[in-house]
Amino acid sequence: MKSKAFQEYYPPQFSHCFGCGTDNAHGLHILSYWADEAAGETIATFTPSEEYTGGFPGFVYGGLIAAILDCHGNATASAAGYRH
Repeated sequence: MKSKAFQEYYPPQFSHCFGCGTDNAHGLHILSYWADEAAGETIATFTPSEEYTGGFPGFVYGGLIAAILDCHGNATASAAGYRH
């Protein structure tokens, strides 16, 4: 069984982010998990649909990449901080 995603621990007032908010019906729903908690390694997977392509078919636009990195990075920092 997969563990709970870091974002699923966010309180309701912090759950509306377009990238990772679990309460945002129109969001991307990026979820981050421990890959190896002892080593401090995390993982997030996201498969974009066609509407997120940039100027070249088959390639996502930079803003989407930034959102994924931002949401995953912040979730990882929160989880690491909570651990300590």
